[in-house]
Amino acid sequence: MNKVRKKYNPKKVVHAKYRLALKNKVIVYVTGQKYNELYCTKTKAVFKTGLEFAQFLCDVPMLWSITIAAFGRDQTGEEYMKTEVHHFQQKYAQSDLMHYLNEEHEKLINSMNRQHFIGVGWIASPEQKEFADKDAIKIFTDFGAFENQVCTT
Repeated sequence: MNKVRKKYNPKKVVHAKYRLALKNKVIVYVTGQKYNELYCTKTKAVFKTGLEFAQFLCDVPMLWSITIAAFGRDQTGEEYMKTEVHHFQQKYAQSDLMHYLNEEHEKLINSMNRQHFIGVGWIASPEQKEFADKDAIKIFTDFGAFENQVCTT
């Protein structure tokens, strides 16, 4: 009797490749960036992503943990950020979370002094990784969070 084998599915192979590529990595975005970038939490290296990878993130459901942030600079020049962490207990595709996270970001921005507001950012982990504030601010600063100011008028 012949051994029963699973049918080859090229889409599953691509998904497995990208899931492996996401190991120990988070996706980071700050105001002024044209694209999201991958950040390795072990080596601190930054990787550019392509269109195919971005499509994968939008379409494939994962267990996300997302830190959203709003950045500010007060009158004395001191930089600060307000953050919120959102953990999801079900798998969602990034495209399914977009509207919810936009609303949450808007609430966070509205809780800030508008004269201090510089921009926004987020760190998304498909491995449910959460960052301490000092680690998150280091990542955001490395990505230029306080360098690009949004027009607030």
